[in-house]
Amino acid sequence: MDFKVPVGENVLATRSGTVTRTNWNTRSNGNCVEVRFADGTLAKYLHLSKTSVRAGQRLSRGDVVGESGNTG
Repeated sequence: MDFKVPVGENVLATRSGTVTRTNWNTRSNGNCVEVRFADGTLAKYLHLSKTSVRAGQRLSRGDVVGESGNTG
């Protein structure tokens, strides 16, 4: 699901989870972050202008994962 916001706005984790990877397939996804939640659900934050996390990092709901953008 895409959300339209101005470039550079903070993008927040919707739930607590663990970052599984960042910046894969940047040609299509741009700067991106993948987060796995406790129930196994994966959230993918794509087309970011900047990422603020690294693989293996634990996140709480509301933590900044990056900034909105239009990459990829």
